[in-house]
Amino acid sequence: MNSLGHHESAVLIDLKQRAAEIRRRRRPMFDPHEERARTRLQVASMIVTVILMVTGWFVVQGLGKSAAMQECIMSGRINCMRADIQ
Repeated sequence: MNSLGHHESAVLIDLKQRAAEIRRRRRPMFDPHEERARTRLQVASMIVTVILMVTGWFVVQGLGKSAAMQECIMSGRINCMRADIQ
């Protein structure tokens, strides 16, 4: 019974090694050109994201100022413009 268990263990180890070899063969090889292209794409995506965030921030600030101006006008005030002192 002990030798049968040992044989089953050896077969199981052999099957696991074969499965690992098949997985290694299916895995794509490392391509430095593809990696550079992927890195460039990630950097470009990050730049676009930052630009969109900054643009969104300016739009929100402008909308806030516009809403404050409209609120002032709707409340019936006449002098709603800010005096920019330099």
